[in-house]
Amino acid sequence: MNQLLLTALILVEAAFLAFTFITNLRSLLGEEPHSLFVLISANIAFLVFWIGAKLSLTDTSASRQFDNLMSGLRDVRISQPGVTPLVDHDFYERFGKAMQEARTGVSATHLDSQPPNRNKKTPAAEYYDTLIKTIKHNAKVSFRRVERASLEKRVWLEQLVRDYDGVGNFSLGVLLLSSRERRTGLVSVQLVDENDVVLVAVAEHDSSLGVRDIWITNRAAADLWRHYYEDILWRPAARVIENGRLNQNEWKRVTDFIENQ
Repeated sequence: MNQLLLTALILVEAAFLAFTFITNLRSLLGEEPHSLFVLISANIAFLVFWIGAKLSLTDTSASRQFDNLMSGLRDVRISQPGVTPLVDHDFYERFGKAMQEARTGVSATHLDSQPPNRNKKTPAAEYYDTLIKTIKHNAKVSFRRVERASLEKRVWLEQLVRDYDGVGNFSLGVLLLSSRERRTGLVSVQLVDENDVVLVAVAEHDSSLGVRDIWITNRAAADLWRHYYEDILWRPAARVIENGRLNQNEWKRVTDFIENQ
């Protein structure tokens, strides 16, 4: 009777293992997993079941051994980057939460020639309304932001300078780009800590096509885009604010550039 009960438990746990593997694959791929992955998951589940059944017939400590085996296998994760497509309102909700939970650093970018759309009662409006509060609250986290200088964004940039002058964990860089087109060919990159990178407005600034952004959770991918942020976005920018200190000369460079457009 004990062997029958143990075998039944083994079967249930093996089925759970297969379900867990397939669920993880579905969350990774976004659609039904490829038949090869399903076959691999099924084979692993069958192997675990066979080992457990063998133990139940040969060893009085089979239950304990099998529980140890299952607890180890349940922690297995597929080593692939998590890639999540987002529409714009999903981005603001998720990125805003990630900023609140950040541990070391956040780097953001806004490369549109138009100021952010902060229409009332939208995720974007809530995100920008709470942005300075989030940054001040996370005083041990370094926040950087790269903006783009344009006539249309002058009022927005002036507001950023007023709001963040004196905020010690915030820095602002402004790119002086010759093109007046909304799209410049640069990628708007957002980084959170070591593992998360978001590519924003990849094809368009709004979500008329549905998906607008791509969120990637992967250390190697984040490192690659961090180099891009440093070399292509941050380094060429006018450093208007660094660690809360306003640089009047750099700010004048920005305002003169805007006036001459």
